[in-house]
Amino acid sequence: MSRHKRPHQHSSRPKPAAPLTPYGNRPMVTPIVHAVNYEYLNFEVLRQITDGEVDGYTYHRDDNPTVRAVERQIARLEGADDCVVCTSGMAACTMVYLTYLRAGDHLLLFHDIYGAHYKVSLILERLGVDITWVDAAGWRSLAQHIRPNTRMIFLETPSNPLCKVVDIRAVRKMADRVGALLVVDNTFATPYHQHPLELGAHLVVHSATKALGGHNDLMAGAIAGSKNDYDKLWFTRQAIGTTLDAYSASLLERGLKTFPLRAERMAENAMATAKHLAKCPGISNLRYPGLKSDEGHRAAVRQMRNGYGGMMAF
Repeated sequence: MSRHKRPHQHSSRPKPAAPLTPYGNRPMVTPIVHAVNYEYLNFEVLRQITDGEVDGYTYHRDDNPTVRAVERQIARLEGADDCVVCTSGMAACTMVYLTYLRAGDHLLLFHDIYGAHYKVSLILERLGVDITWVDAAGWRSLAQHIRPNTRMIFLETPSNPLCKVVDIRAVRKMADRVGALLVVDNTFATPYHQHPLELGAHLVVHSATKALGGHNDLMAGAIAGSKNDYDKLWFTRQAIGTTLDAYSASLLERGLKTFPLRAERMAENAMATAKHLAKCPGISNLRYPGLKSDEGHRAAVRQMRNGYGGMMAF
């Protein structure tokens, strides 16, 4: 085992299917519960479920057994207390913004970020959020952009689409100066290669449509963090109606079963491809964190494991 390829601290194997049947034995595969409504023995049982005294379900927009099963698996992959899944990666990002930002707050975003954030930023500005855009390659100068009212720093590492690497630990130290939240989009790295919560992030976000799902047949987003964060984000999801449907949740759970195998092979293929492209005279501005020549390589070595992901830019 190389120095870089450290063992996982979080298991990449999904938990067994949730016991969703009343028979006492556990199904080998989590059942797909399409029900929107549920029946109760009496109003007292409904009250206990609604007040959180006992486990149970009331309405799909609130929660769903199939959805809950995949949330627990993603939380386990990220080493989080809990996870909220929703209808897309951008739904997840928007839920984070709506949950933690209010008029007068300052948000720091990096220019190299998934393009839909630019559209969401227009909405946030209409709601009174002040936004500063900074260059991901110049993250070391981030401190000069932090203000007393900076509420959140949102970053991707490696970034989409240019695969720029940001030192999560260093940015967390900057965020702590004003008590800002650090949110890391881990879509390109995946939890196979990087655990942002271990590195200091308060929340980790995913477009589960991509590597976690893995089959181009579902759209989903995920947000992992503390139990307190789960409660806040659950409230936002319940209020705006971005709960994932049960069928997509089942497809996502299926994807998680092969996720570690796929992530390993993607990283191997990406490294081989990047090394080949580095020798091609017609290729310029090649960016892949696994290359020693990449400006983000040193930070990637410190915070990534088992390879450097499956994405590159040139």
